[in-house]
Amino acid sequence: MNDLEDAWRWYGDALASLRRMERIGEKWWDHLSWESPPWKGDRHFFELEKESVVASAANGRGHLDDIAVVVLFSVFEATVRRAVLDQIALEEGGLRHRSIVDAIQAAKDRIREGSFFAVLEPFKPLDAALIEEVNQVRRFRNWVSHGKRGEQPAVVSPRVAYDRLNRCLPLLVSPPNDEASTEPSR
Repeated sequence: MNDLEDAWRWYGDALASLRRMERIGEKWWDHLSWESPPWKGDRHFFELEKESVVASAANGRGHLDDIAVVVLFSVFEATVRRAVLDQIALEEGGLRHRSIVDAIQAAKDRIREGSFFAVLEPFKPLDAALIEEVNQVRRFRNWVSHGKRGEQPAVVSPRVAYDRLNRCLPLLVSPPNDEASTEPSR
């Protein structure tokens, strides 16, 4: 997935497909003619039982929201890291002092591979409340990604994650010299 829109579309499609399968199992499974085409001879369906179809779809739906938050945040994180690195590349060209060049390289390494919390931190003066909302999504994503160990953070639904990340994206990927972005939020 290349952007938040792709990730959101995937989530909607996956959720709709699981709901359809569950409904087919619950309402229509017993009414399907298994001895007629197109079902006859298709062992992938013939061997299934109604309860198995419903249980599998429900199981998938039960975990999909958590996985969707992981996917949404991962796409967001990759987009932001790439944009910030591109912005740094635009500004570093004329710099030659070894200490500054070294500091920039260290910053690029941290942005590329370090904690995403550290990538977000410099943007806090622009909109501290929004950065904190994104950090809530990040904490929930981390909790899910690490096997739901430890204390559960505030639950974030896919819709809330998508809305927060979508609102924050322009703040993080806009050019750094934008005068409007230099004023702290009130």
